[in-house]
Amino acid sequence: MQKTHLQRMWQHFSLPTPQTPLPLPQHLSPPPSTFSSPLTPHCDGPWPVSDHREPVRILVVGTAHGIDTIVHTLYAKGFAHISEWSRLMPHSPGKLMRILTRYVRLD
Repeated sequence: MQKTHLQRMWQHFSLPTPQTPLPLPQHLSPPPSTFSSPLTPHCDGPWPVSDHREPVRILVVGTAHGIDTIVHTLYAKGFAHISEWSRLMPHSPGKLMRILTRYVRLD
């Protein structure tokens, strides 16, 4: 039985160990010209689209401790460096969030 796109995507979360992080494919890394600061999310104005890339945002919402646990776990698995996430920001009463922006090819 063939895996669905979602199953193939999620398999990356269990493969690497902290000693062998999964390298990010080049098409998932932000282009240097549009990555202003590792601590600043791209929240202002229109998103820059170049090289046929589309920005995709990943939000983690919860308590500060819960969010940091997820961000550090994803770092240990090689998904994203901690500095690529935004600072903690308010989301809703009693909840915070951090945002990660990735760029995917449109073709």
